[in-house]
Amino acid sequence: MTTIAISDELARQTRIIAMRAGYSTPESLIEEAIRQKLVQLQAEESQRLTQRMRHKMQEKGISEEEILADFERFRQSILKEASE
Repeated sequence: MTTIAISDELARQTRIIAMRAGYSTPESLIEEAIRQKLVQLQAEESQRLTQRMRHKMQEKGISEEEILADFERFRQSILKEASE
């Protein structure tokens, strides 16, 4: 377990809200809040990467349809090889 320092005021507010919201401990509220924030940040990063990839594809004149068709051809070739 890792210890994280927070201000006394934030700790006080966390204890109050955790109790009112039915959390067993203030720590469980903090863990859930951090988990939710991590999920949000990961989703934002994924969106940024997707936008960057889309921009690079557009620069090269490659459409999403072409990529999907290429994946489908590849998938079919793998299935064909597996059945032989």
